[in-house]
Amino acid sequence: MDDTFNVSLDKIKSFMDDTLEKHGTTSLGVGWRSRENQFLRFDQFSYLFKDCSEPFSINDLGCGLAGFFEWTKERGLPVSHYIGYDISEHMIARAQALHSTKNARFVRAEKPTDMADFSVCCGIFNTRLNESDEVWTRYMREVVYALAKTSRRGLAFNSLSSYVDWRESHLFYADPAEWFTWCKTNISKKVTLLHDSPLYEWTMVIRL
Repeated sequence: MDDTFNVSLDKIKSFMDDTLEKHGTTSLGVGWRSRENQFLRFDQFSYLFKDCSEPFSINDLGCGLAGFFEWTKERGLPVSHYIGYDISEHMIARAQALHSTKNARFVRAEKPTDMADFSVCCGIFNTRLNESDEVWTRYMREVVYALAKTSRRGLAFNSLSSYVDWRESHLFYADPAEWFTWCKTNISKKVTLLHDSPLYEWTMVIRL
């Protein structure tokens, strides 16, 4: 990752640290309006695990307070090992305190460092602050490549959709059709685009 992306991530880290300090260990503390909305996004990822009855491992990039790990437990998914990654040491420390179980580990990193059966990242592409569309698109692609390289069976990620009624300047809105084509061309032939949730977002599920 070059210096352009490092500068961007430093700004994102500061933004998220401020959010956590302001709202504490709640959904608001990781940038979501409510726990219900946060879990609604995670529910879109369930398509990735629809045929899984045997235990599997997960990489969760941009884990925040590990809400996704909590979601897997509530949904009864057979997760054998979970690794949460985040660029914020404060997020990692809070997540470790909230989820001190044998099958969960937390790492401060920009990309996954370990192989897992599946990888997910939820919401990390939404806030770009003052980065350009071109720079943020390059960053997204690098992250998706990294997820694919550290996944044995599949991955899923989401983004705010370009099909919206209004936009905020510090957020990034991606064209779902363009990303579907890019994923089919560069990552895998097995790609599913989900754009049917009540939120102005899309989810990409990729099997490897």
